[in-house]
Amino acid sequence: MIFALFTACSENDESSIVRFKNAVQVEKSSATIATAADDYSSGAHSVITVNNKQIVNSIDSSGSDLLMTSFREHFYRIERFGANNITKYHVTSPDVATWKYSTQENDQQDQSNPSKIIFLNESKAYILRYGSFTAWIVNPSATEESNFKIGEIDLSAYKDQESAGMPEMINGVIADNKLYIVMQRLVDFAPDNSIPAYVAVFDTETDEEIDIQNDGNLKGIPLALKNPASIKYLPENNTLYIGAQGKKPFFDAAEYTGGIEAINLTDFTTTIILDDGDDTNHPYGLIDNIEILNDSLGYFVGYEDGIEDNLFSFNPSTGNVNLTPIIENKSLTTLRISPSKKELWVGNRTDHGITIVDIESNTLKHDLISTAPLNPISIEFVSLEN
Repeated sequence: MIFALFTACSENDESSIVRFKNAVQVEKSSATIATAADDYSSGAHSVITVNNKQIVNSIDSSGSDLLMTSFREHFYRIERFGANNITKYHVTSPDVATWKYSTQENDQQDQSNPSKIIFLNESKAYILRYGSFTAWIVNPSATEESNFKIGEIDLSAYKDQESAGMPEMINGVIADNKLYIVMQRLVDFAPDNSIPAYVAVFDTETDEEIDIQNDGNLKGIPLALKNPASIKYLPENNTLYIGAQGKKPFFDAAEYTGGIEAINLTDFTTTIILDDGDDTNHPYGLIDNIEILNDSLGYFVGYEDGIEDNLFSFNPSTGNVNLTPIIENKSLTTLRISPSKKELWVGNRTDHGITIVDIESNTLKHDLISTAPLNPISIEFVSLEN
């Protein structure tokens, strides 16, 4: 096991920003981290160069319900419930907002609660709005907010059986010019056995929904597992992998109705790759995050209580899990595979930083990279153009 000690800038001061800008110009690739306080009273973001781990913390203070996404040399900080906006930054100036636009309609009373931006190209992307019936089609290069929204996708057909139940669009990807949108379809914040989660499929040229079922009912792909949250596309076998959480024990007992489900995009058939178990036998806990490297290696977080979680590796083709955790008894918030495909970056709330796993050996590679005083909650990588 190899360890290296990194010097982290704990203050967002001018010298740390200058050092970061110099480092990123040389390296080309960085990680952007959404961070939040222990009590979720505040948030900000950190940026870390991938190779030499130069870091700037506590950039651009905000609320704590944050997510990160990126496209080429820009990253986008999504402020969710209570803020309902997105801010765009360039990786070489992570402290300077390019723009900040709302995700609310002018007459919207409910919180739009944006949950994801999915990029087709520099001038077209999709914003999933968890608290709405419609996803937005937007131009990320718009220099005026009035030119930002350029269309929308109506997902009201997927509302739950209550008259006002939102479809809870949570995540999505684009593959082969098709947009796949994952919808949880919860009732009172929990999965309902009579209401399946769904994946809706749209043509990115026309933005029209594709009728996968062709049976006169909902057009999308029903899922067997409940409460999906993660989705990954693996081009080498043309498969989507969806991580489903089941029911987390927030208000009452956990329900083990989740796991990892695969969708073969050749014929849109679904297969449960990994079941999270049942009330008496659940060896990993709930499945909370997934990452897929290839058809023989993936990772997931086994969620116990958000305090003593474990990181496991598994084989996406067989569903076989290495039952020896790579990381044990930590609060693990997010997973991302680095651009080199050689490192797995793990958000470690227990120790206030990023833990890095060497993918070749599945062992810890470095000392913790501190994001203190805040905790990492979302990681995305961003690269400068060559």
